[in-house]
Amino acid sequence: MYTPENIEQIIQNKEYALLEFKSAKNNFDSRDRADYCAGMANAGGGKMLLGVMNNGKIVGTTVYFGTIEKIPHEVNQSIGIWVKVEEVQHPTGRVVVFDIPSRPAGQRVRSNGHYTYPIRKGESLVEMNDSD
Repeated sequence: MYTPENIEQIIQNKEYALLEFKSAKNNFDSRDRADYCAGMANAGGGKMLLGVMNNGKIVGTTVYFGTIEKIPHEVNQSIGIWVKVEEVQHPTGRVVVFDIPSRPAGQRVRSNGHYTYPIRKGESLVEMNDSD
């Protein structure tokens, strides 16, 4: 279970392939959610924090307010993996944390978003190639 202190520790890091910050103050497109979850799973798993700007500043989010418990099932229905989703009431604003597992060995996670087989490389989301 995450605490405001855990969030502070996480946001001390810069974004990279296994850590993504999204401000998502009022909405977060389900296709983007599918792409980022699949892309991070294909890169080895990671965390995505909603309510946090790219520079690590917490701005808070209203996304999934009151429906947070439905999101893991929706993600599973969308891309075939289970993610853990948790909300943290930080003094600066509400943060939604996605814990995304690595893809199964030898399999790629397919997305129904903007990419077919996304992967995170550095801070970018790109289409996987055969060498990934």
